[in-house]
Amino acid sequence: MDHGGSQAHSTAVLLAQLALILITSRLLAEGARRLGQPAVLGELFAGIILGPTVLGALAPDVGAALFPATKDGLQLLQAISWLGMVLLLFLIGAETDVRSLRRLGRTAIFVSIGGLTLPFISGLVLGHLLPDELVPATTTRWTLAAFLATALSISAMAVIAKILSDLKLAGRDVGIIVLGAAVMDDIVCWILLAVVSGLGTTAVGGAAHNPLYDAGMTLLAVSGFLVGARFLALPALSWLTRFVDDHFVSAGSNVAVYAAVAFAFAALADKLGLHAVFGAFIAGCLVRIVPRVHHEALGQLREVVGSILAPIFFAFVGLKVDLTQLGDIGVLAIVVTIAIAAKVVGAFLGAKLGGLRSRAALLVGAAMSARGSGELVVALVGLSLGILSPTLYSVIVVMAITTALVAPIMLRFIARGLPLEEHERRREEDAAATSILPPHVSKCLVPAAGGPNAAVALRLAARLCRGEGATLTTLHVKHPKRDAPNIDAHLAQLASVAKDHDVSVVTERVVSEDVVAAVLEASRGKDFLLIGASKGKSGLARHPVGPILVSVPCHAVVACAHGTQVGGFRRILVPMDGSIFSRAALELAIQYAESEEADITIVHVILPRAIAALRAEQTGARALSNEVDRVREALTVNLAPLLKRSPRPVTIDVIAGDDGVRSVLRHLEYGNFDLLVMGAENRAVGAQLFVGHGVEALIEEASCSVALVLPKL
Repeated sequence: MDHGGSQAHSTAVLLAQLALILITSRLLAEGARRLGQPAVLGELFAGIILGPTVLGALAPDVGAALFPATKDGLQLLQAISWLGMVLLLFLIGAETDVRSLRRLGRTAIFVSIGGLTLPFISGLVLGHLLPDELVPATTTRWTLAAFLATALSISAMAVIAKILSDLKLAGRDVGIIVLGAAVMDDIVCWILLAVVSGLGTTAVGGAAHNPLYDAGMTLLAVSGFLVGARFLALPALSWLTRFVDDHFVSAGSNVAVYAAVAFAFAALADKLGLHAVFGAFIAGCLVRIVPRVHHEALGQLREVVGSILAPIFFAFVGLKVDLTQLGDIGVLAIVVTIAIAAKVVGAFLGAKLGGLRSRAALLVGAAMSARGSGELVVALVGLSLGILSPTLYSVIVVMAITTALVAPIMLRFIARGLPLEEHERRREEDAAATSILPPHVSKCLVPAAGGPNAAVALRLAARLCRGEGATLTTLHVKHPKRDAPNIDAHLAQLASVAKDHDVSVVTERVVSEDVVAAVLEASRGKDFLLIGASKGKSGLARHPVGPILVSVPCHAVVACAHGTQVGGFRRILVPMDGSIFSRAALELAIQYAESEEADITIVHVILPRAIAALRAEQTGARALSNEVDRVREALTVNLAPLLKRSPRPVTIDVIAGDDGVRSVLRHLEYGNFDLLVMGAENRAVGAQLFVGHGVEALIEEASCSVALVLPKL
């Protein structure tokens, strides 16, 4: 037997499968985004098109050659797709703030309980009413019902967040409630999946145990896993992160560590009879709260997973769908109807119990009904364990697609004319009265000539420009007598990044000998100019961007990259000196954090003169401690309208130091921040830009990327 030839054929088939999947999923994901839908739907449809539903039906021989229906035919592709699933759940966990559960309001808790309870009960009932031919011989009806209940209960936080942002509801009470409830739903449902998967493993294994005994042992395994993760794995992970930071110099070390942690937790969970995705999710939750977590490394891992592994996984989910075998669509219609109705009604009742009015409560219910990648993971897990039949698997996948399409339509209809509550109106008026920068940025300009500084400016702009109608313009000014090598690739990369952030991007090219005049002309009518500038001892005054900034007709942000990090900033430090310019810096940081889910820390330095005055009035450390408390309280009160707009609690650090610049630099290094946001007055001294010696020193010596805000007052 020619094993070598067989292996070569299998390798060739696998490579052809991967090429087709990546090309098709990228094209359809791009189409889905242009239609305002999540990219995951396009990736899922790629699998459906390449599977038995379309390719297998139209060209059976081609479909069978490329994607054999036998178990061995897709075994290698399945292994790669499961790598994507594990890392995807790890990244979902890394984006889930478990600590936010402590801050959930009463209404969000009621919404979560209602949005979980009614769908779960409906799934249990539906599982017991399904025809016998839909119940695989490898499982029990109780296990199937529990699995179906879990599939109907889970929400899609990423899909919900995007819909609310597009409709400008994320900052309203309903948006805050929905996002809080969705976080709680996700955590509870992944734990439920671990329990049900454990029961499913027992059922498939054919063990003759009492169902209550099986459930108790599975719950014990889940509890032990969570306790061990918190009290054993978290300290070990914190030590490992510090060790890698201090001793490893090779690029990508942190990326490798995070991937290894995800695989290790997944393997352990699988060994305990839970499911690998549960272990990966918990690993991500732990990594998020590690003090020295590297968000840049997570961003690099996210790019690999999002562009390669996740599309392969979702396409594989679609490959296993065979809509030609659905037969009677009655079951499909019933499941989809119950999935939408149970979630809407359950969340609606919870919102009403929480005190919302009927229209707002209905909007909350409609938002919670959106499904996405979570259901697809649950469906594939159920199919792999033999809990779901191929037909029921296809039904759940179609249910996820349908709810993701229907939810935005319901929300747009219900949101029309949704009245502002009085406290929401006051909050918006307070924000408008105290805002220096526009609360809704719709037009940004990013001049680009290549390099990491422009890349940082572009990523900041992509996070500021959001909502319907927002446009980001990239501009390249070419001198007629100078070449600009690789500028086409650079502009294409910037446009790709903007599109990845769901931002409409326009690329403009101008030929001119006067770069300053061309950029100033393009800046007219824009909300923001975001321009890159390299760090250097000469400062901004002698930098080519100086003349532009002196005369720019709009708000400006100077972006300075540090090393290779050009985005994915998650820990932001904002020095606060009480000026209107530092306040503008805080506004920009909050607007960025709303999209990036970043943590913000304000730092105020008490200088020697103030310390000396205190010691003249009081004695010892007590005087300084009292002053620190007083300043922190004053900042909290004065910045209250701004701090309320932050998606996460803002930390306020008040420190004493002999030198303000050195104190901020030490705090920056100690806190492992990855973005420094400062404000300065845009003024000219002798026709040159002057932002202050302290600001220039911070830009030059900062151990991270810098964004300097120059508000146009």
